[in-house]
Amino acid sequence: MNKINEIIKQDIRTFFEDDEVSMLFPGKKDCITKYKIKKQKRVLTDTLKNHHVKFLGKVDYKISYVSFWKLKPFWVVQHKVSERDTCLCKVHANIQFLVLALFKKNIFDNSNIKEFARHVCCHIDNVACLQRMCGNCMELQIPYNLFEADTTVTYFKWQVRSEMFTDKNNRTRSVKHTVKDKITVTAMDAINTFNDEFIKFLYREGNVIHQFRAIKMLKSKLNPYEVLIHSDFSENYSMKYSTEI
Repeated sequence: MNKINEIIKQDIRTFFEDDEVSMLFPGKKDCITKYKIKKQKRVLTDTLKNHHVKFLGKVDYKISYVSFWKLKPFWVVQHKVSERDTCLCKVHANIQFLVLALFKKNIFDNSNIKEFARHVCCHIDNVACLQRMCGNCMELQIPYNLFEADTTVTYFKWQVRSEMFTDKNNRTRSVKHTVKDKITVTAMDAINTFNDEFIKFLYREGNVIHQFRAIKMLKSKLNPYEVLIHSDFSENYSMKYSTEI
């Protein structure tokens, strides 16, 4: 029994340290110490409950959510309110806003976009399923409840907006800002928008999984004299030359 428990512990630790499940904090001070063991902190990419479901789909045994939670490595943590996520993907954020609004109108029975993906994919970790190339599930769609014809839906949406301004030299310039707008449309228009954005969301999810797996493969093939550098640039950053003409 102890041997089985050790195998399960190792399976759970390996699962949580996968880049698809948790992201490594890059900072020198992003460490956590417990039992005199110092580890670099990792943050979960999804809720613990969703990861529990994902883990059960990867192993051939059952483990309760409570046991799964207890066996989670202490250096794998969830986001704190003080650690604001300022690098959200616009596709993911916008569709979650829309789903939440449709859920509040009782048009959808669920507000978890990850659950939606499970309903239309044979396997949520299969890139072909997510990118709608699987012959078994590519035609599946999310059902919605009946609603009144005059129902309206209000939701938030991140959008890039251009604004003109005059600089100190009286020259007119254009600047782009990402703003959070409030959108009000009919329920049918909201559903049509969801159907379009959901395809983009699934494709993006497939890309993320593919990229993490490619990085994992590269890591496994590194020799002692090689290093893998993963650089992720936010849309909020821009590059400038030190000197310009």
